[in-house]
Amino acid sequence: MMGSVFYNFMFDFSSELVAIPVCGFLYKRLKMRALFSILFALTATGAILMEIFPMNGRLMPVLIVITKFGLSGALCTLTNSTTDVFPAMFAATALGICNFSARVLVSMAPFIASIQNPIPMWVLTAISLLALIVVQFVRRPQQNLCLGQIRPKEWIILIKIIFIKLFGVLGFW
Repeated sequence: MMGSVFYNFMFDFSSELVAIPVCGFLYKRLKMRALFSILFALTATGAILMEIFPMNGRLMPVLIVITKFGLSGALCTLTNSTTDVFPAMFAATALGICNFSARVLVSMAPFIASIQNPIPMWVLTAISLLALIVVQFVRRPQQNLCLGQIRPKEWIILIKIIFIKLFGVLGFW
């Protein structure tokens, strides 16, 4: 990546610092699907633009801000939405499974980062676009249920949401 390492890191951190409160605010105002769509689209857009303009030292910090804002906002929204989507007894387990799975899969990040230049950005773009597609098929349950009250159709919805949470946490690396 072109640009000063210090500037890139500074912009990376500041975008995360802004994304967390902004997405917390937007989560209360927008529907969950719309917010996830916006954030994953921002991430994919930033990654694609980094591929189009790889040697532009002045544009790179802006692209890092766009990409990191989408990733940080998605992770914040994932955490906020867990208690709204899952039953109370299942929320901590769902988030724990997602975090554990993501951390296991994130162990591949150093290998992907060491591959020739366009491939790591393609992986980030592919994960973001896949999450953007999957989020379109998720709906929020009508009410917060206990585990014994969940019907088979609702289990499928919960599995889809776990899948989206996994992609969100994976995209965070």
